[in-house]
Amino acid sequence: MLQNIAHQWRQPLGSLMMIIQSFQTKMELGKLSFDFVEQKVDDALLLSQNMSNTLDDFQNFFSPNKDKTNFKIKDCVEHSIQLSKYLLVKENIKLNLVVVDDLEIYGFYNELSHVLLNIISNSKDALKIKEENKLIKIVIKKFKGKARINIYDNGGGIEEDVIPQVFEPYYTTKYKSAGTGVGLYMSKQIIEKHMQGIIKCKNVFNKMDNINLEYGALFIIDIPFEKK
Repeated sequence: MLQNIAHQWRQPLGSLMMIIQSFQTKMELGKLSFDFVEQKVDDALLLSQNMSNTLDDFQNFFSPNKDKTNFKIKDCVEHSIQLSKYLLVKENIKLNLVVVDDLEIYGFYNELSHVLLNIISNSKDALKIKEENKLIKIVIKKFKGKARINIYDNGGGIEEDVIPQVFEPYYTTKYKSAGTGVGLYMSKQIIEKHMQGIIKCKNVFNKMDNINLEYGALFIIDIPFEKK
């Protein structure tokens, strides 16, 4: 659990470091404006609040009395993208969100956000080897009576003999940040045990930019439409 919290904290910590460095850079160039400071402070507060929520979420991870809520998947995905934006910009990665169906589910908003952050982080790591045209695409749609979230990247895919093991605890591949498999293992626990859904992955060709077919990993999340 401690390793998973550390895994979840690395991304916002990296973004906070970039925000702090941006103040110094702007000041040295004489371009530090009130609007710039206000925007960066808002971003930093969002990131730090997410870090605090991570502690709360995993402190109560095994609690049977956690409260589910109704929420739109689009809102949760956009929140996760906002938390990831600094490191995606740093790696020159473009992320495209496609909302085919604007779906609402009953579940754990913060926990689903943790899963999305894990997968985005894994894609970011895989895309480091590409020199250009680094793409992530997230698609939200209804599929066979369930809410489906597809997360594609064009990072070249996962080795086929590794795919059956990517959700095992501590299994290390290039898709594991900081060398541990806790992130995807905990993601599977959240989706399948806490939200009664399914998470899986495979390699596919996909039109990442709606023009050219590119090869990469696809993570699929299916969540039932329970509502309260």
